[in-house]
Amino acid sequence: MTYKILCSDLDGTLLSTKNDVSDFTVSEISRIKHAVKIILVSARMPRSMTYLQRRLGIEKEPIICYNGALILEGETEVFSTFIAIEQVTEIHGLGEEQNVKLGLYYKNEWYVKENTERVRKEIHHTKAAPVYRKTTDTIND
Repeated sequence: MTYKILCSDLDGTLLSTKNDVSDFTVSEISRIKHAVKIILVSARMPRSMTYLQRRLGIEKEPIICYNGALILEGETEVFSTFIAIEQVTEIHGLGEEQNVKLGLYYKNEWYVKENTERVRKEIHHTKAAPVYRKTTDTIND
């Protein structure tokens, strides 16, 4: 059987650590990328995937971000969907009641209220830095 496309998740699948691919994986992708379209699929934001595309030499391929909510081919948005602002406001209110800190993502942007341990881990694992601002300000923009 001849395969034409290989879609791979990142975290816990393609990555050897939380933020990099092994030299072996780079070598194997290099070996097959001329015969098979390689598409990265993740819950991550685009910026947290494109550095991996470059490392693998597949930066011209599409990426599927946010578990399919955003699909990019280069800078071109192939597909995008989002949560209505009314629902985001409601989710934020529920989170506030439970003292849950919300991180918000929009295209290639990441917004958080403060620099928590979870945020620092995410920065390390994804090589992306957030914009720090009040969640209500982000929602109201």
